[in-house]
Amino acid sequence: MNTSEKDLVIRSFDQELDQAEGSELESLLRSDRAARRLQAEIRDLRAAVRRSCEGSFGPDFGETVMQATETPRGRGARFLRVVQLHPFAAAAAVALLAVTFGAIALLPRAESNLLVYSTPNGTTMSVSLPDGTQVELNAGSTITVSPNYSAERRLELSGEAFFKVAHTGSTFEVDTPQARIAVLGTEFNVRAWSAVEHRTIVALRNGSVSVTDRNSRTVVLEPGQQVQVSDAQRSGKETSNLEAATPAPTSDWRTGGLSFRNEPLEFVAAELERRYNITIELDPALIGKEATYLSQTLEDADTVLSTICESLGTSYTRTVRGYSIHSRTR
Repeated sequence: MNTSEKDLVIRSFDQELDQAEGSELESLLRSDRAARRLQAEIRDLRAAVRRSCEGSFGPDFGETVMQATETPRGRGARFLRVVQLHPFAAAAAVALLAVTFGAIALLPRAESNLLVYSTPNGTTMSVSLPDGTQVELNAGSTITVSPNYSAERRLELSGEAFFKVAHTGSTFEVDTPQARIAVLGTEFNVRAWSAVEHRTIVALRNGSVSVTDRNSRTVVLEPGQQVQVSDAQRSGKETSNLEAATPAPTSDWRTGGLSFRNEPLEFVAAELERRYNITIELDPALIGKEATYLSQTLEDADTVLSTICESLGTSYTRTVRGYSIHSRTR
């Protein structure tokens, strides 16, 4: 994906494309994995900012800030336009840019604070919330904390995080596109890469967790159990059966490990891109092929790819943009 193609993907969110550009974008998204990933990342970011701003500034405020602060120019460079915003709007613009570039953002507000924490690819981060809850964010993940967190312990997650919830007597809630997780005080892992996997996986280590899908069906987990909630529009499923499983493999990322058990190769490739901050081009013929890889220690990208490809009878090569996994040796 070159610079002009990146600009096309970005512009499609704020401008109505003409017929030729629409056809070009459609063809690009079909053929280029990096373009699909960029589109999904922008969509997730904008959705998170939009939801976060609605409660504080009105339903269209987040979209206005995004349109006002980011515009492609020239050879794909991004610049800031000077806009007339009231003080809260300016603060929101700063918060949006901080999220975009993988920083920790704090949006001041008269009554309370809006917190957005985000990690870029190749980086993890530990966060302490105002009530003492500890959150570990996997690479490429974002949490958006409720503006009224002191009275309503709620946040939104896009990505993966491990939570060690402080017991304050009030409910702690995590929202993902597929589910709401509610606890009082416990330790659990949530995986919600909705732009790629279209599912939420909750694995409980200690305490008790209730998981409710978008059809208001609820299941309660006990320590050592996990549940998967799928996006019905994408997968044709709603909520999977409760599975008794140890949650430890789900959170091996916290110590640098990787755990895949019969996962589609496109999920694995996306995880490796986030983990190692690399780009992986996947042969379309391999989409849906399942891979297993278990390691509790940190390995380099070449070692992981070599092991996975050997087990699948495939191969990989280095490219100028990262790696390419293909079905036959070249």
